[in-house]
Amino acid sequence: MKAPVNMAKIALVAIGLAIVSEPASAACTCRARDVVANEGEVVCLNTPLGQRLARCDKVLNNTSWTFLREGCPTASQSLTPAEQTLADLRDPLPADSGRGLRVLLEK
Repeated sequence: MKAPVNMAKIALVAIGLAIVSEPASAACTCRARDVVANEGEVVCLNTPLGQRLARCDKVLNNTSWTFLREGCPTASQSLTPAEQTLADLRDPLPADSGRGLRVLLEK
């Protein structure tokens, strides 16, 4: 009778190991208005304080935004001298200069 008891113990241990070794199935995400980010992702959030760069982190086993800095990175294209000259020729004076020269140039 000892053999069946040992087999039952082995079966219980095998089931327990199978349950413990399964990875968590739910991915942790942070949410803010229209933004959903996975843990570790960095995004730009619109907040009452303006745009802020934030990372989705886990704090005390809950997901939370960690703010990294004010503002968000932006891409800009610098103009070559020739492109800048063309841009200046298209709009040589600001619209609100108030000097009346724009009217003379447009005639």
